[in-house]
Amino acid sequence: MSVEVATTAVSLAATAMLNGTEPDGALSLAAELATTRFVVQRVLMPIVIVFGVVANAINIAVLTRRSMKSSTNHYLSALAVYDVLYLTLVLVIILRHYAAVSSSSWYSRYWPHAMWLSNTCSNTAVWLTVTFTVERYIGVCHPMRGKVWCTPSRARVVIVVVCLAAAIITFPEFFEFQVDALTY
Repeated sequence: MSVEVATTAVSLAATAMLNGTEPDGALSLAAELATTRFVVQRVLMPIVIVFGVVANAINIAVLTRRSMKSSTNHYLSALAVYDVLYLTLVLVIILRHYAAVSSSSWYSRYWPHAMWLSNTCSNTAVWLTVTFTVERYIGVCHPMRGKVWCTPSRARVVIVVVCLAAAIITFPEFFEFQVDALTY
């Protein structure tokens, strides 16, 4: 639904309510859908993104201190970095809901890249969570082996391998998108 249609549906529904009449079902449903989309895409998403970026930036600042060096904190720091990247890219993606941005040629050109990169960051965050969970399992259930296996240097190697593997696994998604030329 375009912005103009949504705006028209909302204004017609508001006018009908002010006049004391009940809008017809399709119009009422379209107005509710337009209102919900507006609230989620233009109000809630930016708030969640800003909160997430700030919270993850604080995580990164705390977990990368010299006194906080551990394999667990390496995983959590990497996860926070990929979450910040993901949230930043999602902010770029939701700009599509603004007509002035979505109709621009630069946005049409770079949107597929943002989609692929956000999928890569999301995929990487999932696999970092899995590796962190396995590392915690080893540390809790096999504490003697954990002292040997769960070291900061090994965590850095695993993080690099996971990041590269996630990028390679997600790479074919880049070819799923096609940029059409804009005509004015």
